[in-house]
Amino acid sequence: MKLNQLMGILGVTLMVGTASPIVAPSVVAQAKTKTTLKTFPKSIRGTWHSYNLAGRNYHAVRFTAKGLAWQENVSTRLGQPDKLKVHKLPFSGTRKAGSWQWVFAIKKQGFVKVSAWDKTVTLPPEGYYRVIQKKYQGKKIRVLQQTDQLAGHRYYEYSYTTKKLAKHFAK
Repeated sequence: MKLNQLMGILGVTLMVGTASPIVAPSVVAQAKTKTTLKTFPKSIRGTWHSYNLAGRNYHAVRFTAKGLAWQENVSTRLGQPDKLKVHKLPFSGTRKAGSWQWVFAIKKQGFVKVSAWDKTVTLPPEGYYRVIQKKYQGKKIRVLQQTDQLAGHRYYEYSYTTKKLAKHFAK
């Protein structure tokens, strides 16, 4: 009797085990769609200053969650931020001329690449950005590092959270 019960349980187990792959719905995994950034990373948000020794003036760039503004010298004010545009990658078709006030950003090799939406326009703050740390009077401070290219020899420009720091490190 016990042998019959054992054989019955074994038979049910085998049937359920072989039938479950047939009954279970098939799941298809899809790759995540790649897009440009919806917002700038929190690490680079804020106003960053750099000091130009030759012209004795300040330059500034401001990153908001969904925009970017800049000033080339102390005589101009930070304007309205250019809007961050979200788009699927890779780009297909043409980017509309006249939409130069839009920017897009992507992450690449640890940097955030910022570029104008309209290919015919070059914006002053275009480039690759990341935040690094430097020491100032024994304390670590955040510094925005910018470069124009990732391949070959890199030339870095640095921006700081205050004008005082920008002038100190420009020497």
